[in-house]
Amino acid sequence: MILQLLLSSSLIASAAPAKLSPVSLPAEGRRCELPGGRYFTWRFASRPQLGTTVLKVQVFKENGSRVKDLKVLGASGMPSMRGAHDTGDQPFRLNKKGDYLLPVDLVMPGGWEVVLSFFEGKKRIYHGKVDFEL
Repeated sequence: MILQLLLSSSLIASAAPAKLSPVSLPAEGRRCELPGGRYFTWRFASRPQLGTTVLKVQVFKENGSRVKDLKVLGASGMPSMRGAHDTGDQPFRLNKKGDYLLPVDLVMPGGWEVVLSFFEGKKRIYHGKVDFEL
């Protein structure tokens, strides 16, 4: 009976959906494909250094017009110190130009990442990350 319970619980656990790792994004300003023919670019407003820097994301349709109806979240942190400086998911703010903006607080030198999640309604359509050194 106990063996049967253990086997069935391990089968249920293995049937759970795996958490997908974010894909590494290309360099600043490069085109990153989204579903439905859309794409985005990203860049820092200034070279990252200690303090706060702003990450800017621009989303476009195939014809080059701006997309302003997606929800974009960003989570920053240091992979080498998981949990110590992590922000959790923070919403990007949309400015008048249609740029998605996220302030990123950089509190110490080392390797950093910002994980981006794009949502259409409640469905996540893209999950990527920006890795950089400070």
